Amino acid sequence: MSTQLKCKKCGSTNVAQEANKSKVLDYTSHTPIYAKKYICNNCGAEWE
Repeated sequence: MSTQLKCKKCGSTNVAQEANKSKVLDYTSHTPIYAKKYICNNCGAEWE
């Protein structure tokens, strides 16, 4: 089963995933693990 992310604003499937460096979830041996955020490459909308 494959699901593609869609932009909540424009409906595009051209979405990139990046680390949300403003939210640290945990630390593994002094290395932070960040939450993920998604960015639409068409309209620039961001969400988690």
